[in-house]
Amino acid sequence: MHGNGIGKFQLFQLVKTVDRRSSIKTNNRFPCLFLQRQNLSNITIENCNVTGISAEAIALFNTKSATVKNCRITTKTPKSRNSYSVGLAVVYQKGSAPKATTKTKNVISLTNNTVKGGQQGIFVRSNASKKLGTVIVSGNTVSAKKGKKNAIKVLSAKKVKIAKNKTKKW
Repeated sequence: MHGNGIGKFQLFQLVKTVDRRSSIKTNNRFPCLFLQRQNLSNITIENCNVTGISAEAIALFNTKSATVKNCRITTKTPKSRNSYSVGLAVVYQKGSAPKATTKTKNVISLTNNTVKGGQQGIFVRSNASKKLGTVIVSGNTVSAKKGKKNAIKVLSAKKVKIAKNKTKKW
């Protein structure tokens, strides 16, 4: 899958799974993989190479559950940029975040990826009135131009499992 010049709402309006060793790059100011609909769920992105030239490589907004695994994710934005510089961003923005229940399985799982970002490599947060459900960040190699301590940031989640990741300054 190639995304040169794709607009921010064109690339995943209805697609829920990206697979098969896809390679995606964009030269515009929008993230390569950008999902922004209310309460998206069961999103799977795996075995991909994703590069953002001047924005996030992957940005999942208002997503209840998602799995990103076995991907190489890079954003090439400068470390001085405060926005659009995360390698992999998962942010719940509108209304109240989804309630975590055993039926809905509101889980964000980010595993076995190689992620390079500017401000952060991986950033997960709820800006809504409620916290996200479960967030798992495991087995990743994550770098941030802003430094090792900024490689992984998970904020506003009810359950957080961060384990067996390698972090470093890029």
